[in-house]
Formats: sequence, C-alpha cells, structure tokens
Amino acid sequence: MNPRLKLLNLAMLAGVFSILNLILATAPASALEIDAVFDSSFASQPNGADMEAAVNTAISIVDQLYENPVTVNVLFQAIDAPTPGSTRPGYVQLTYAQYSGLLTANAAANPQNTTLGYGVQYLGRGNGANPLDVLLTDANARALGLNVPGLFDSNGAPHAGGAKFDAVVQLSPSFNYAPPPSVGLQPNGQILFQQDGLTIIEHELNEVLGGGGAGSWVGRDDGQFPGPHYGSLDPFRYKEDAPSVYTGSFTLGEQAFLTTAPGVSGVDGIWWTSLIGDQGDFSNAIKFGGGECLIQSAELCKVDEFYTSNSPEFVMMNAIGYDPFGSASDGTTPLPSTWVMMLTGLAGLGFIAYRRQKKAAALAAA
Repeated sequence: MNPRLKLLNLAMLAGVFSILNLILATAPASALEIDAVFDSSFASQPNGADMEAAVNTAISIVDQLYENPVTVNVLFQAIDAPTPGSTRPGYVQLTYAQYSGLLTANAAANPQNTTLGYGVQYLGRGNGANPLDVLLTDANARALGLNVPGLFDSNGAPHAGGAKFDAVVQLSPSFNYAPPPSVGLQPNGQILFQQDGLTIIEHELNEVLGGGGAGSWVGRDDGQFPGPHYGSLDPFRYKEDAPSVYTGSFTLGEQAFLTTAPGVSGVDGIWWTSLIGDQGDFSNAIKFGGGECLIQSAELCKVDEFYTSNSPEFVMMNAIGYDPFGSASDGTTPLPSTWVMMLTGLAGLGFIAYRRQKKAAALAAA
C-alpha cells in the first residue's frame, strides 16, 4: 500500500476512535423510558393499530426530552368516552420538606436544569408558612430518586402492595390517531403535522409523569389521601394579578400563574386554569404572554404545537425534576438523534476510506 495512503487511513481511524471515545464519555448512560402495554380493548377498535402507533410515537418524543434514568410502565386502554383521554396514576405522599429536599438535590446534581435551579431558589417565597404534604405520581417520585413500586395490575386494578403499572391511561377511539397522508419528519424524528390523537397522548403522558392535572392537588380530595395537599406543581403556583405572591387557594375557573422564578425579570411563566376539572392544565388564553392552544391546554382545541425543549410543557416538567440533556443548556451532550447523525457520518468516512484504498490498489495493480 502507498505509505501516504496508509498514514491517511491510520489518521482517519484514530479520528474515528477519538470521536467514539468522546461519545462514550459524554453520552448519558440512560434516559427516561416509558414502556407501554396495550390491553385487549385495542384489538376491537377499527383504528386500534393507529392508536397504538400514535402512542409509540408520543412516547418516543417524550423519552428523548428527559435524561432521568427511570422506567415508567403504563397500561393503555381504548374506552369510548366523552373526553379524549384520562389518566389514573399511582401516588406517594411526602412531607413538604422531603419534596423540597428532593428537588434541591436534583437541581444540584443537574445544573443544566436551570428551571428547577430557579425553582429551589424561590421555594421559600410565600409558601413556607403552610407547608402541606405533597402528592407525587409514582413516576415523578421515581424520577427524583425514590424507589417506589407501581400500583396497577394488567386489568387496571390497584394493589396497595405494589404491582407492575405506574398508571392507567384511557384513550377514546373517537379521535383521529392516523398520521397525515404525507408525513414529513423534523431532524429529531418528530412528525411535521400534528394530529389530534398524538396531542392527546402527549397530554396524558405528562400527567403520568406528574405534570398537568396530576400535578395540582390544591382544593382537591379524592378520598384516598384525605385532607389538604399540594401536588408537585403547587409550590410554583402564584396569584393571577400578583405573580410574586403565592396562592394556596383554587376554585373552578380561577386562573393562576405557574413560574419557578416569581417576579424575576426575563423568566417566563405559564397561565393555568381549571375550566373542565384538570386544574393543573394550561389556559388557552395565554402562553408566555400570547394566546395559543397548547398540548397541556385544559380545553379541547386545535393544537399546532410540537412537544420540544422550547415547549411550555417542557418548562413544567423541568420544574418537577425532569432534567434536560446537557445540550439543552450548555451544548456538551448531544441529544439521542444527534448520536445517530454522528455515527452515520462516521460510517460515511469509513466507506470513503475503503473506496480510496480499493481504488489505489487497483491503480497500483495496473
């Protein structure tokens, strides 16, 4: 072989190994993994296959946003209902001090989660005088480092001693779960045209993880946990007309302000409301100061939003301890889709080197 070509190949090989070592050193060891099981009700639905495909797509979108190394098991059921979807998560009860301690420890271990960094800094503003116990979904508790079992069996029945599933999600087959006829993909693999069913599933997955309606317990008592409680999001609830003042009251239709940095200039917040029961869901009227229908909106509406690291839902989940990959803030750790592109590029370099070597050998033989 030509000595110069041999040196070139050795240099390229060294470069490949250097990049692979960099990937192994900086890539997250694991990330959020939501595992779905579909019960027999999907088989009886004409669009059951589309529903299952939409669930898997939504899960892949959510999984790639958060690096918490936990597995969440969800049982899905197809149920004819007037509402598009509903979620029954298992809950654990913590003292306020335990919850705030877990958030503080998570923020310290994950400085890229700047939303939570603000959150723990301002937790004592206004709500420390009445530190109620906090109800966290099983998934949220696990994301914060607690070893908690699931609650539901394969029939969706709860078992106090523990079972496989962390939540049961019921979806109405009356909505459109089929992808558009012409499907385009963004660089992260997300479908370009958001269909109704995908938005519904993303909404419910947030509640499985502890956001949205599952994240607020102010003014609620379901009998399982008697007495007043906070949910995971309630420590970040502030008054509608005074965003620097915490509010522990909530009535149907009232608006409040969700923020981890009350009164801090340049830090966005989200208006939320309860018009149909999920009091941790968002108001359609306002998103960061402007009207828009959102994935976590309380009312049914035409959603054009994609679930990304720029979504207000992403901010909501960061606040309760779901951490972005390092690249979300400092660019040190590429997202999973980036690894695919990098490895594809490396394969291309290897192929080019192979072609050059083969061509050189042919010329030498001639």
